Amino acid sequence: MTKPLLTSSNMKRRNESFSDILLKSPWWVSVVLGIVAFAGLRWGVQVWWGDNKTFLPFETVAANLALVTVLFFGAMAGLSFWLGKRRRALLDQQTRLESLRAVSWKDFEFLVAEAYRRQGYSVD
Repeated sequence: MTKPLLTSSNMKRRNESFSDILLKSPWWVSVVLGIVAFAGLRWGVQVWWGDNKTFLPFETVAANLALVTVLFFGAMAGLSFWLGKRRRALLDQQTRLESLRAVSWKDFEFLVAEAYRRQGYSVD
């Protein structure tokens, strides 16, 4: 039996950037996206356009951007891993009400989300 998705649909939040979404996602999401983006820019563009000489400069730029893309997604994967570990440790550190009062509002949000995740809920 799956538990329902916990959302805050009645709370207005700012629009999240792509990097914010990656940081909240599991680290392996960034790794998979990095691999797909690298393969697409490095080899997919060449396959897509074939031997057309008109697009040769674009193929060169795309191949050069492939490394930058891998570095970006790699950094997002590392940060996502670190933040996830930090959130889990934050919940484990809470032993009394005083320690909970010392937590910032943003960390409290992460703490509550991690508590629900441990109970089997999907938190958005």
